[in-house]
Parts: sequence; C-alpha cells; structure tokens
Amino acid sequence: MTDTIQTPAATATDEASEAVQAEEFLYLAPAEIIIGTNVRTDLRADHKEFRKSIKERGVLEAVTVYRNEDGQYVLLRGQRRTVTAAEVGTPTGLIPARVVPQPADADRIGDQMVENIHRAGMREAEIVAGVEQLALLGVSAAQIAKRTSIDRPTVNAALVVTKADQSRNRLDSGDLTLEEAAIFAEFEHDPEAVERLENAKRWRRSLAHEAQRLRDEAAEREADAAEVERLRAEGLPILSAEEVAEADEVLRIERLVTEDGESLPEEEWPNVPGARVQVVKEWVYPEDEDDEEHEDDEPAEPYQQYVPVWVVTDLDASGLRRRGGGSSST
Repeated sequence: MTDTIQTPAATATDEASEAVQAEEFLYLAPAEIIIGTNVRTDLRADHKEFRKSIKERGVLEAVTVYRNEDGQYVLLRGQRRTVTAAEVGTPTGLIPARVVPQPADADRIGDQMVENIHRAGMREAEIVAGVEQLALLGVSAAQIAKRTSIDRPTVNAALVVTKADQSRNRLDSGDLTLEEAAIFAEFEHDPEAVERLENAKRWRRSLAHEAQRLRDEAAEREADAAEVERLRAEGLPILSAEEVAEADEVLRIERLVTEDGESLPEEEWPNVPGARVQVVKEWVYPEDEDDEEHEDDEPAEPYQQYVPVWVVTDLDASGLRRRGGGSSST
C-alpha cells in the first residue's frame, strides 16, 4: 500500500521535473520495503520503549528509499525504524518515506556508516565491515575517513583487521576491541608473538608497549640479517643467526691457541679447518682524546656497531684448543 503526497509540478525543464521527483515523499507499508544491503547488522530494535513508540505513534522521522529497476522501494536509511514498524505495526499501517535517486555503492555505504556511527553507535565489528566494503570499492583510507567522519587511526586499524581472519573473528565475538584486534592482526603470522601478546593481555599489561617491543626486535633481526647478507656478498663464510643458535659452541679463534700453546696469527684464521665468521654487536664508547680543547662539548654517546668475528663451532676439527682451559665462547 502506498500513499503519495503531491508536490508542485515543475514546468521549467525536464531536469527540474527530475529534481522534484527525486524529492518525492510517500507513505509506504514497511513490510513492502526491501531492506537493502546495510553495514549495520546489530539493529538493537528490541528496546521496549522504542517498539512501544512505533506501535502507538508510528514512525515520526521519514526513512529514505530509492526505486530499483523493477520499481520496488529499497531502503537506504532507517533500517531500525522500518524493521520495527513491520514487526509491531503502526496506527496507519504506513511509515513516511523520502524517495531519492539510487546512489553509488560507495556513497550508500558511507552515508549509512555516518548515520549509524553518529546516532546509535555502531559496533566495532560493523565499522570494520563497512570500511572493508568501501576499500573493496577502491576508496582510499583517507577518503573513507573523510566520507564517514571516522578518525584515520580507526580506519587504519579496521583495514588491518580485515586482512586477519583470526583477529577479526575474535573482534566479532567481543573477545577483542578494535584496537586490540588490530595489534593481534599485525602479528597473526607469528605464533610466538601472538603468545606474548596473549600473556600481556592476560596480565593486563599494555598491548601497545608489547607490540612496540615486538616491532623493535623484528627491526633488529632484519638489520642483523642485512649485515649478514652484506658480508656474505663480500665472500666471508658467515654463520646465520639460525646456525649460531643451533651450534653446540661458538668459539672465537682469537681466544684459542695451537697445540704448542701459541696464539694463531690473525692472517691464519681463515685457514683454520671449519673456520666461519659470526656477526656480533659490540658497544663503542667514544673517548675525547683532547679533553682540554673540547671540555665544553657534550660527551659522545656510546653506540653499537657490527663486528665480524672469526670463530669455530667444532674445536676438535679445528686443531686448536682453549687457552688455559677457560671458556672461549662468544
């Protein structure tokens, strides 16, 4: 059932007539309105006062619809009002509706998110779903933030979560907030990192701080690996970090001696059977050699630098022995 409120006819041009038609105002039976795709999944329409108001007074604020190719009315905005009116009824059996031209998908999704976020408050899982739909349509993160008035960090977090199934499922179940889900999603590929985050969450430690530690450690490992590859390209027999971890012992040749108890000259180290190179970090403490001339200068800060060290991992095969029986391990 449809009641139409007549609007003044436009006679100037066809375009003017189309503009008037776009602003058409109708009263529609809520059950006959097609509920189109909506970013909101949690309608929260079970509030007793809300349902009672709809039943007794009807829908006071018009919903927004458009006509599809078949002439059917498809809902754009006002899903909670329409669904509730269809369930509990209204005094007239109708609800007010404003008819607009069919929007592009990106505009529809953005408008729905704006309406729901800033009125009834969308669940974070719904925000992620809406952001994902916009991203799939090719809308950039900056434009998503502009269209929906969602702050950029939230948009970025939502985009991260869309790419991580486990973290997204935990967000949907309410086990994680969006901020937490974004952190877990970042490390979802690393079981050890996820375990550390779980422990931080369990003991109510800062997930953000633990995540930053994990990032710093990953950056350090990446830098170590880059130095290994650089020295390997120079022809040195470099031990990888994995080989160092798996070795029973890693002994510096400089701390070993020959069977005669003599130190081996440095130029002979590459010739030791099984000799390899380990990349280590050593602290450097700059010393001001001219204290009087630079006494007002700030003292130089210590720093770390990579040092290639010749080592053996099989002492017997090397033909060397420990000096005085002491430990020579790196």
